[in-house]
Amino acid sequence: MFKHLLIPLDFTAKNDPAIAIARQMAGSGRSRVTLLHVIEAIEGVADQEVEDFYKVLETRARRSLSRLRTDLAKHEIEAEFAIAFGKRSEEIVRFAEEAAADLIIMSSRRLVPDSPRQSWPTISHQVAVFAACPVLLAR
Repeated sequence: MFKHLLIPLDFTAKNDPAIAIARQMAGSGRSRVTLLHVIEAIEGVADQEVEDFYKVLETRARRSLSRLRTDLAKHEIEAEFAIAFGKRSEEIVRFAEEAAADLIIMSSRRLVPDSPRQSWPTISHQVAVFAACPVLLAR
């Protein structure tokens, strides 16, 4: 049994399968759930130049995370949430380790070999390779 589930989110519909799996696994208080959103840091730009932009993104993320936490509470699942800034895959892996998550559940898409539209590896696949805990990739 996993005690602490970490669910990284980007607030798109592709997160729905990961959230559904987390609901099943954490139902009736069996697991602690942390919802995580990482705001991608813009490299090479002074923090002061983008500070207002980051504040807007953080405010939007807090609203979305609060709504999702409320929805989970309707299913008797208590969740906390966090917002991090930086490179998404690195921050997810770092946060999981620091928060002692024992399972990361995140959405993933199928990779098509030799497809010019896809970059390899995706964020979910990077996390799956570098995380210290198990990672469940949902489609």
